[in-house]
Amino acid sequence: MLKSLLTEGAVLIVLIYVILYAINVWQQPRAWSLGAFGNLVNNSVPLALAAAGQTLVVLSRGFDLSLAGVVSLTNVVMAVYPLQGPAGALASLGICLGIGAVVGAVNGWLVAGLRLQAIAATLATMIICQGIALVILDAPGGQVANWVSYELTDRLWGWCRFPGWSCWR
Repeated sequence: MLKSLLTEGAVLIVLIYVILYAINVWQQPRAWSLGAFGNLVNNSVPLALAAAGQTLVVLSRGFDLSLAGVVSLTNVVMAVYPLQGPAGALASLGICLGIGAVVGAVNGWLVAGLRLQAIAATLATMIICQGIALVILDAPGGQVANWVSYELTDRLWGWCRFPGWSCWR
């Protein structure tokens, strides 16, 4: 039974993650704090969402290299053109989803319509997206709208604000 659990992909990944987290706590004792865990979650969620999207592509026997370019481009758009307030955050989300939809449609047209190899087509769109991102912002900079950074990243499950550390009532 243990051997079958270890050969299951998801169980093995969770086990590796727990081992790596234990090593991190051993090296950095403050990694066990609620704030450090919140930072870990905040930094992991965008990658997990990107991985979930990429999983759909892989499950459909496809290949998509353009994800990195889309992420770069949407990050630059969010940092250079911050829209304040809840409506601005919703508009920014719509713009980012629109960028992803346009790149996805171009990829689909290149692969299904023109019958190009998926690796070549998505590599090209990744390079184009990263080039556009560099044209918009050629050096690190910009700032995400305050509403997005404060309201969407400083709470853990809606009850704990990290700046005040008043999580335990």
